[in-house]
Amino acid sequence: MENFEREQIEKEYLSNDMRKLNKICKFLILRKNVPQMYEDDLYSIARITFVESLKTFDSSKKCKFQTYFIGNAWRAFYDWTRDNTRWKRCNLQTDKDGKIARDEKNNPIIIPDISIDAPTEDGVDLSERVASSFNIEEELSEEFGYSNDDKIQKYFSKLSKLQKQIVMYLTEGYDSNEIQGLLHIDNKRYLDNMKAIRSYENIKVLM
Repeated sequence: MENFEREQIEKEYLSNDMRKLNKICKFLILRKNVPQMYEDDLYSIARITFVESLKTFDSSKKCKFQTYFIGNAWRAFYDWTRDNTRWKRCNLQTDKDGKIARDEKNNPIIIPDISIDAPTEDGVDLSERVASSFNIEEELSEEFGYSNDDKIQKYFSKLSKLQKQIVMYLTEGYDSNEIQGLLHIDNKRYLDNMKAIRSYENIKVLM
């Protein structure tokens, strides 16, 4: 990236007391839904990631800097969560209070990345349970105006780590190709998880 282009990006993100950078950081941290005591750590990580992204961004590729930076920040946040909080396994189901849900034997409930062909308890393929008339992107975009909404918390507790990342990018307006690139997944894995994201068992809490 040329020096002039780098300076323009720095001006865009760092002017007015880093207004744009802090706005993006705040959005990502709110969606991460971690205790307030960890927010300063995540702001620091996001700012460090911004500097690193400036150094490694290749403007010749068909990717906006903001998309590149947010993707790097998400990965940095998840690495931090894995290494520094009690949620060592991000695919654990949580209750409405954010606590790890447990089964009758007091074991943490694990949420796998669900395949299209995965049968449910009653033997019905997951693909048959997709609520095709329910616009998940529109519904979540409306609901995300209220970050502490109980319905949103219940919905997210049913999703795996990867599915949560996909939903976050969808609500930001990214298309399927951009999301696959940011998360380094192929089209089949993306579609498999979209089926789970849209499954009736998950979206019924939003209805």
